[in-house]
Amino acid sequence: MHSHQKSIEEALKETSSQLTRLHDDIHRTMEKITSRENYLNNHLDQPLSNFRTTQDCLAEVKEQYRQASGGVTERTQSLTEVGMILLQCLC
Repeated sequence: MHSHQKSIEEALKETSSQLTRLHDDIHRTMEKITSRENYLNNHLDQPLSNFRTTQDCLAEVKEQYRQASGGVTERTQSLTEVGMILLQCLC
């Protein structure tokens, strides 16, 4: 038991420093990632806002076009019907 305990304690001393170093490396990497994420978020905020505004405008224009084209379709159908009636009257 004592020999196993001594082996464990020696391995713990060796791995403890390695784990501490690994922890520090991971912590520094996470700080870099957080910093880059904040940088990107700050620089993308305005373009994304502009994009959303543009999408809203596009949706409004599409709706206006849909309404206008619906009126054109109805008028075209009416004109076709009138044309057919005229043809029947002329024959």
